[in-house]
Amino acid sequence: SFIKRLQENDQVGVVTFATQGAVHTPLTSELQTASEQVKKLFIDPKEETGFTNTSAALKEAAKELASERHNGDARRVLVLLTDGLPTATDGTADPLTEAQAAAQEIADSGVEIYAIGLGKNVNLEFISSLASDQANAFYAPTTADLGGIYNKITSSLCESGTSKIDVIAKTPTNFTPLESN
Repeated sequence: SFIKRLQENDQVGVVTFATQGAVHTPLTSELQTASEQVKKLFIDPKEETGFTNTSAALKEAAKELASERHNGDARRVLVLLTDGLPTATDGTADPLTEAQAAAQEIADSGVEIYAIGLGKNVNLEFISSLASDQANAFYAPTTADLGGIYNKITSSLCESGTSKIDVIAKTPTNFTPLESN
């Protein structure tokens, strides 16, 4: 649903995560192919008892956005969809702290982060702390709420059409007279 809202020159990559994070679809302009790959995703029953390693997902996404596949002329944006309940880390910090530190490092590198908490038990403060701006934090109680959120995100990302430029003329009395030699 999100990928279908992107424009033809946009790139998309997909990182999946449970106990570990992994690049499922490297950054590509082949939006149809990426969309088809996302449709094939499923949760392996073995992972049902795994963890939600949000920091691993963020780190994998950051590496992909810093890779040679990223169009250097394009904005770097990360959209995180999570149940908002991190339960594993890559190190010794608690899961929330580690994910927040990873998100802050990514935002400090110039990546704009949108965070979406999906489900009834989302830690909304955590979601807000991951987003690079309060306006980039979203709550979706059900999957039916995602379409509107994806619309808001792509509307803010995808710039097309003409720009409005205001031209304000100054009157001659505002100019300093030129002196001639």
